[in-house]
Amino acid sequence: MQNILIEELKRENQFLKNENIDLKNQQIEISKAKELYLGILEEFPALIWRANTEKLCDYFNTTWLQFTGRTMEEEYGYGWAQGVHPDDLDRCVEIYNLNFDQRKSFSMEYRLKNRDQGYRWILDIGRPYYDLDGTFLGYIGSCYDITERKNTQEKLETIQSEMKVIVQAIEQTKEMVRITDKDAIITYVNDAVITETGYTKEELIGQKSSIFKSGKQDESFYKNLWDTVLSGNIYKNVIINKRKDGTLYYEEQTITPVFDEQNNLSFVSTGHDISERIEVEKKLHSLATKDALTGIYNRYSLNKEIDTNIKKYECYENIFSLLMLDIDHFKNVNDIYGHDVGDYVLKELSSTIENSIRKTDIFGRWGGEEFLLLLPNTNKDEAILIATKIKNIIENHKFCNIPRVTLSIGVSVYNEKIKKELFLKKVDEALYKAKSTGRNRVEYK
Repeated sequence: MQNILIEELKRENQFLKNENIDLKNQQIEISKAKELYLGILEEFPALIWRANTEKLCDYFNTTWLQFTGRTMEEEYGYGWAQGVHPDDLDRCVEIYNLNFDQRKSFSMEYRLKNRDQGYRWILDIGRPYYDLDGTFLGYIGSCYDITERKNTQEKLETIQSEMKVIVQAIEQTKEMVRITDKDAIITYVNDAVITETGYTKEELIGQKSSIFKSGKQDESFYKNLWDTVLSGNIYKNVIINKRKDGTLYYEEQTITPVFDEQNNLSFVSTGHDISERIEVEKKLHSLATKDALTGIYNRYSLNKEIDTNIKKYECYENIFSLLMLDIDHFKNVNDIYGHDVGDYVLKELSSTIENSIRKTDIFGRWGGEEFLLLLPNTNKDEAILIATKIKNIIENHKFCNIPRVTLSIGVSVYNEKIKKELFLKKVDEALYKAKSTGRNRVEYK
């Protein structure tokens, strides 16, 4: 019996020895794993920290320490918080404590001071970790420098904010803004375009810009436009465009070619309606160049046309003739019938002559009851024939409230280099001869 008990004790003792050896081996393996784990963390490129169950940090890897330029002892506990930007610290600690108490993983962004005393944006990801038996041991965190991403994000947000302001400004401006792709397909219009043209945005987006084409400007005009913008240059001009209801308007337009980052070409057009200005300019031009009563050229315009034809003769020897016409006894018309009838005669005579001359001929009022008719590329015989025809037309024309109107006409040809004043004197002398030899006749000099 005693021997049996001794053997049993020996086996039990051996079992305990073996178990003790296994435990020692496991401890060795755990110690090796711990050393390997710490070795990996030590050289890991991310910034690594570890906190115990009291929320106090008790480990920072070499990467962290090299980043901050501080020692392990300085970072222990809450020492690391000294490097967090003051504006981020309260938020950072709040997130840390809240998630730590709930044993939840977390991520947060904050600015951490580096060894150069500058701040860098950090993405900090913390996770709870446990022993093999599930015992909570604390937290391990890994941090990544996201400064470049953050700066890019801030720049993007700034650009988006600026773009929002720009878009609002474009929408509110009275300037018409259109964007088209390289094929002239409309991709954007602002409210000013809608107001001016009468189209809706839905009717314009996806249409070609030629939807505004009026047909009042020829193909060479549009060819020049496209040649300019396709060569990368800005195009500026006044374009006659058409509204939805078919009415026309003058738009002072600037078209700018724009390339995006992918080198895609678009065109940005800005413009405003200058129809009122054009009408005013036309009226001013008319006042400057046309006789207010008759609507034909005035003395200023006639002088310019004479100068132009003299230059043509000097350059190309293109002759021209000049007729000076005077209404016979016009003073009597005013005295007998009144100035209203006199004005009527001037207007009716002007209209009648304008309808009987060639398109290339230039007719205007020289002053009072005198008129000039410039005949390009017309010799003496042709000029006398035209003058006689006009004299006969007026003589046979029926004027209201007056029995008869006749003309005396002087004719001269510019076929030699003489001063304008001498040429005008010649035709004036020819007119004087026609008046002094009986009126209602044509004379040449």
